[in-house]
Amino acid sequence: MVELQQFSENLLQFYIEMEQAFGAFQSSTGITCPPNCGQCCTHPEIEASPLEMLPLALHLYAEGKALAYLERLDEASSTCLLYQGDEKRGKCVAYAYRPSVCRMFGVGGIQDKKGEVSFSVCKHLKEDKPIQMKSLNNELTDIPMMLDWTHKLMALDHKLVSEKLPINQALKRSLEKILLLSQYE
Repeated sequence: MVELQQFSENLLQFYIEMEQAFGAFQSSTGITCPPNCGQCCTHPEIEASPLEMLPLALHLYAEGKALAYLERLDEASSTCLLYQGDEKRGKCVAYAYRPSVCRMFGVGGIQDKKGEVSFSVCKHLKEDKPIQMKSLNNELTDIPMMLDWTHKLMALDHKLVSEKLPINQALKRSLEKILLLSQYE
């Protein structure tokens, strides 16, 4: 379990670096998610790897909440269990431990098949910030690329990162692993 805790600390440090890169871009462009928006949190296709959910799983275990969350995950809908609110307004109850997709979406760059860079942004941001979105085309050279950060994440542990699951299932898999390993201690 000590190895997992060290890995979790490394992953949290990686998340800090990721937030600095994406946060700087957000600050320079003014493109940020609206306060208390949870539109993407309610979509069942949001995926994460069990590895990305490891820091949260360890945190829940240390708080004595792992079993309770595991039971809640068995009964959960497809909406992210960590999101508290309705489809329009809410918040993440584990914001510091959220996976990379939650840190990059809406503020990251993607490349199309022709290699052209575009901005990965939800329709709500486009509607909410039309002026910033129009001027954004001039700033695409400074945009943090989602694929670059995904590759950096994969360098931590390719096998565990490449398995993508719906976010609730990824958390469940991490919790099960932590609880299983705790039985051996």
